[in-house]
Amino acid sequence: MAPFVPRRDALDPEAVELVPAAWSAGPLEVDAPRVTESRAGSARSRQILLILAAWTAAGFFFGSQLYSLWPVAAGRTISWGRALAVNVPFYYLWALLTPLLVSLARRFPLARGRWGASLAAHVPLSLALTALQLVAANALLFPADFLPASGRGLTAMTDFFRMNYHANVLTYWVVVGLVWAYDISRSAP
Repeated sequence: MAPFVPRRDALDPEAVELVPAAWSAGPLEVDAPRVTESRAGSARSRQILLILAAWTAAGFFFGSQLYSLWPVAAGRTISWGRALAVNVPFYYLWALLTPLLVSLARRFPLARGRWGASLAAHVPLSLALTALQLVAANALLFPADFLPASGRGLTAMTDFFRMNYHANVLTYWVVVGLVWAYDISRSAP
């Protein structure tokens, strides 16, 4: 429906007729594929923002944990900025893996008659993707450990794995579990 504007030649304010605006003389047409693409793009943008917001929150949460526990564990303080500089990028790597995890969770769902096969797939996947995330995180956060001259590479990587591996396996399972729970809730009557 075209928008209406008052006629300019009307003298009596009570006799004003509304006529279609000159720029919209024809019927309103909607380009359905573009509208659908726009909605799909909008939904995709919301998903990306939700993923980034969730992992940013995780980075801040665990940054606060590092900030408060580091003095106890290491015997020295760490700045709030450094605690965030370590944790936020660490969890952004999980954000990059999230679309893959969602896909894997849906490919190997927790469903009657399929849970055994799904677990058989997810157990090695959780171990491998956790290792991948930790190698990437170590390279991103502590690149000097990967320089041959540092002499710390394998020791630093081993320590990094010892400190983070078990919790990161749980991170994989939390994401997969949330996808399963979401999908089950959407299929419930």
